Amino acid sequence: MKKARTLLSIMLVLALMMVNVNFTSADSNIAEFSTENTIISLDDLEKIEDINNVTNTNQEINLLNLDNVINDLELSLDTEEPTASDNTDPNNAYLIPPDTTVGDTFAASGEQRWYAMEITERTKLSTILLNDTPLDGDLYIFKLNETTMQLEDYATSLTTGTGVMEATNNIVEAGIYYFAIYCYSGNGIFNFTVYTSTNDIDNEINDSIETAYEVTMSDVVDIQTARVEAVIDNPIDYDYYKITLPHDGLYQVMVFSPEGKEYQSLWSADGTDIYTVDDGIYELSQGVNYFGVRSLDGTYSNTDKYTFVVKEIKNHSFDEASYIGEWNDYTYSLYSDSLILAEKQNVGYFRFKVTPGHKLFIRISCSLFDDGMKAYLFDSNRNAIAMASNPDNAIEDGVLSFVPLDVNNTGGSTQTYYIAIVKPEAQQDKVYVQSVSLNDRIETGSKTFNFSGTASKSGSGHSSTLNIDLRNNSSIPIGAMFTDVETNGDQYPSQGGVYHEVQAYPGMWHRSIVSSSDWGRFNIPSDYVAQIWYFRFYTWATGSSTMSDVSISFDYEYDLGLNGYKRVN
Repeated sequence: MKKARTLLSIMLVLALMMVNVNFTSADSNIAEFSTENTIISLDDLEKIEDINNVTNTNQEINLLNLDNVINDLELSLDTEEPTASDNTDPNNAYLIPPDTTVGDTFAASGEQRWYAMEITERTKLSTILLNDTPLDGDLYIFKLNETTMQLEDYATSLTTGTGVMEATNNIVEAGIYYFAIYCYSGNGIFNFTVYTSTNDIDNEINDSIETAYEVTMSDVVDIQTARVEAVIDNPIDYDYYKITLPHDGLYQVMVFSPEGKEYQSLWSADGTDIYTVDDGIYELSQGVNYFGVRSLDGTYSNTDKYTFVVKEIKNHSFDEASYIGEWNDYTYSLYSDSLILAEKQNVGYFRFKVTPGHKLFIRISCSLFDDGMKAYLFDSNRNAIAMASNPDNAIEDGVLSFVPLDVNNTGGSTQTYYIAIVKPEAQQDKVYVQSVSLNDRIETGSKTFNFSGTASKSGSGHSSTLNIDLRNNSSIPIGAMFTDVETNGDQYPSQGGVYHEVQAYPGMWHRSIVSSSDWGRFNIPSDYVAQIWYFRFYTWATGSSTMSDVSISFDYEYDLGLNGYKRVN
């Protein structure tokens, strides 16, 4: 820890007396956290104790009056390392950087340690004080009045008991803040950390049900959705949200954690009992519900945001079909959604759009409990155009399987499609969950094949021909259509005015669009790769020559639906 003599950029040589500061608690400054957090196991959800329900304490403390003169208040960084006696008053406070833990040892009650920090903009300021088991240490925060050079009370955390955590959360304005750690009783080691964040300021402070930030549900493609992006800015940060649900029904609850973090959702119906919830779909009641997000493993970031979503599930009819999305030329990732059917609901619906020229397949996941599940595809007029069932049409995919439905928009305009999933008969008296995704059915690939033999000529004109039969080549995807054809070869001796030529039997010969002795490229209408291919070369030169090591290369597209919905390498 580096020593600090000022947090200001100019020298303030003042001889003002600080106001008397009595270290006594006030109800409004009681710590918002305690370490008495328990998880109670219920049938379906885990209930947690609200970590913000801390019993108010009033430890009557009468410390020595802080009639210390703040002199030479420049508070700049210095390389001197602190000792146990350096920072026992505010004039010798040590500068503490954000997200840095400092520690020290108290030998007896009444001892103090002082730290300081400069805040340059509106910030969420969080502090955590961890006390050793024999120690009851308290936390006081002051703000420096830079006009009078007096320390003014700002916040406290004064929880009764040894080994208890103290913590504060505040939105603070720019200024210089002092932190006093006071040994109320006992002795031992303490660790103190200050966390700062300028993200998510408008939502904070929302670390308790009472201070939950209200989020309004709005229509997103006809689906009532509440969406929040925010940060977990310290290890014990809790973000609570107050959301009014429009009616009784099914709602999907999801939290998307930033990379490397593991966050968890919370839910409370009335703000009394709080439960942990996994990402999924829940039957919730109309009116105010409370949701929260916390870190499961203590990881946090004051820059990397999570996304929390509560989405209404409306998939009980064509008119309320859950909208997956629109597949277009700019889509390179799959669309997916989940289906949940209540005990008395046997059919669920999805809706999606496809722009012209696209071929997709719908992937409907299957498990051992899905025997008898049926899936129907409907066009924009709600006419059934395809059906698949499990296990009759199931495709094995490792330990899992899925049922596919093909979608071909060969028209000239964007089309709307519907999916209806019928619950298996064995599941009709149970809650049923199913996942659906849209996937591009057209894949691309490239391969090179070598001709056997050597093509030769004795004068100007065409050489002899080489051929290769690709009709039964298992490395070529079924139905692969080439989009580009090239040839390579070594001519000896090399001559000018040479053109490669290829033929897909029994079609016409195609001449390379470039003149080259060792390379050819062709403008050939797309056709199947798996054909008999012939090669020859043409030259204006009258001398004899040969061409060896001849190969033909294809870039191609193929339909996964013709290849068991598996990519062919």
